[in-house]
Parts: sequence; structure tokens; C-alpha cells
Amino acid sequence: MQRFSHSKFSRLSTRRAFSLVEVTLALGICAFALISVMGVLPVGLDAFQRSKVRTAYAQILQTKLHQVNQTPFSVLVDSSANQSLTQCQFYDEEGLSLPIASGSAAVASLADLTPGDYPSTASRTGIYAARAKVTSGVPLPTPSTPIESAAVVVVEIARLGAPGEVRRFPAHVANLGK
Repeated sequence: MQRFSHSKFSRLSTRRAFSLVEVTLALGICAFALISVMGVLPVGLDAFQRSKVRTAYAQILQTKLHQVNQTPFSVLVDSSANQSLTQCQFYDEEGLSLPIASGSAAVASLADLTPGDYPSTASRTGIYAARAKVTSGVPLPTPSTPIESAAVVVVEIARLGAPGEVRRFPAHVANLGK
């Protein structure tokens, strides 16, 4: 049988652990750091939501201006011929086009949209409505340019979750002979 020496017992008994005060202090520091991080979280989520909305606006605006650029100028300034631009079109939260609901093309103002005008996928959040208004014969800063050679296109975008919020983005379009 093996005997234990006194020195082995003394080494085991002199091991040190964390005291209750040290553990409490460490937990307090961790709790303070966690509460600080949790306090910043709503600010970050709000910034994320705003950037998501701005990205959708940019995507929709880019789509509408691409449609304007692909439309011949003579059709663009003819109000009876440019119905595809002036009618209300719906987009999802990523700025992708949704099918048009019946009757939504006849809405006088995007602020007048009702839930009956929304597409069938409007149960999701983040639905946008957009259309373009064209004004021809706009004077340009250069006096040598004829007035008939330019038009102003105002793209209106409304976020359907925010009533009364209609943003307008004007753009000048030149008659390049197409």
C-alpha cells in the first residue's frame, strides 16, 4: 500500500479558486457590456430598415428610368401613347415588379391607393407603387436648345405601408432622335 506524503496534501489544499467577490465582479462587467450592446441593437435595426427602404426606392427608380430610356421620345411625350409608364405598377420589398391589380391603373394619385388596388401578394410587407409622369416642352438652361427636345419625367414612388408618403424623383430626358 502506498502512503501519501504530507507535501501532496498541502499542494492540493493550497490551490486557489475564484472568490465570490471576483465572480460577482466579473458577472457585473459582463452584464454591463451585454446591456451596452443590447442598447445599440435597436439603432442598428432601424438603420438596416432605412437602408432596405432606400435600396428598394433606388431599384424601382432605376427600373422606371430604364423604361423611360427605352421608350422613343415621340411616344414618351404623347400622353395617350405612354400608358405603360403612367399607370401604377407594384413592386416588392426588393424592388422587383409584381402583377398589376385590376383597376389600379386608373388611380389618380398614388396617395389615393386603397387595399383593393393592391396586388394579390400584398399580404407581405414592403409593397411599393410607382409610376412616371412626363412633362414635355420644358425650358433648358441652354438657350440654343429647342424646348421640344427635352422632357421632365417625375417618377413617383409610394410605400404602401406608410400612408401619404409619396416620394418624387425628377429626371430630364433629351430627344436623341430615337
